[in-house]
Amino acid sequence: MKNKTLHFLSIATLVLMGAIFGAFVIPLNTNAQSSSTIVPCAFEENLETGSVGEGVRCLQKYLNSNGFKVADSGVGSPGNETGSFGALTREALKRWQTARGISPATGTLGPLSKAAYLEHIKTLLTARLENTGSTQTPASTPTTPTTSTPSTPVQTIVKESAEQKEARKLLQEARDLVEDTEDDIEDADELDAAEIENLEDDVVDAKEDLLDGLYAFIDEDYSEAINKAEDIIESMGDIGDDLHGDDNDAEEAIDDARAAIEDAEAEIDEAYDDGDEVDEARDLLEEAEEALEDAEDAFDDEDFDEAEQFANDAEELAEDAVDAIGN
Repeated sequence: MKNKTLHFLSIATLVLMGAIFGAFVIPLNTNAQSSSTIVPCAFEENLETGSVGEGVRCLQKYLNSNGFKVADSGVGSPGNETGSFGALTREALKRWQTARGISPATGTLGPLSKAAYLEHIKTLLTARLENTGSTQTPASTPTTPTTSTPSTPVQTIVKESAEQKEARKLLQEARDLVEDTEDDIEDADELDAAEIENLEDDVVDAKEDLLDGLYAFIDEDYSEAINKAEDIIESMGDIGDDLHGDDNDAEEAIDDARAAIEDAEAEIDEAYDDGDEVDEARDLLEEAEEALEDAEDAFDDEDFDEAEQFANDAEELAEDAVDAIGN
C-alpha cells in the first residue's frame, strides 16, 4: 500500500505544482467565486462500502462540497462527515462517477475515480488561476480627428506580495528536495530493508505536507505554506544526513586537513633548508594532498561521509609526513 500511496501523492503533487506554478504569471483573484470547492484528499487506498478512516471523511467532504451531498442533514451531511463508508456515501459517489463519465458507476473509489478526482482538482485550480483580478479600460472612440497617440487598453496586474514569493520559492525548493531524496533512497544500496522503509515513510509524510502546503498556497494562506515547506526542507535534510553524512562535519574535517597539510609543507620546507632528509616526507605529503582532493570531490558530490573519511585520511598523512622528516 505504501508504494501506491507514494505514486498517488506524486501524481497529485505534479498536478498541483503544474497548475499553480506552470501558469503562475496569472495572479489569483481573491474575489473569484466558484460553485465547486477544492478539497485536498490523499487517498492511500481504494475505498468501498465498509471502509473506514480519514480518506472516507475527506471523500465525503469533497462530495458534499461539489454538488453530490452524501446527506442533506444528519450523519454524512455537510459539516457532519464521518470516517465510515456506508450506503449514503456509495450512492453519492455513484452520482459523482456518472457525472464524471465513469462507467460503470460502481460506488467504489478505485484508480479511475482517483484519476478523475485529480483531473477535477486540476480543472478547478486552472479556472481559479485564470480568473485574474485585472480590468481593462477600452480605448475611447474620438469624435474629432486627432494626431495624438490613441489610447490603448489598460490592464491592472496584481503583483505577488513578498510572503507569496517566499512561499512559492520554498514550495518549489521543497518539491525538488523530495524528488532528489527519493532518488537518493533508491540508490542507497548500503541500507537494509528496514532502514529504507523508514526513510520511504518519511518521504510519504513529506509529500502529504507538500500537498497541504500547496493547498494552503491556493487558499492564500502563505504563512502556513511557508511553514509546511520549511518542515519538508528540514526533514529532507535529515534524511540527507542519514544517507550521506553531515555536511558541516565534512567541511570541518576538510578545513582541518587543509590546515594540517599547510603546516606540514612549512615544516618540510624548513627541514629541507636545514639540510634534513625530506624525500619520504614529501611523498607522504603528496598522498595527503591527493586524499584532500578526493575529499573535496566527494563533498561536491554531497557524499559527506566519504568526504569526511578522505579528509581524516589526508590529515593523518600530513601528520605522518612531519614524523618522516629526517628519515
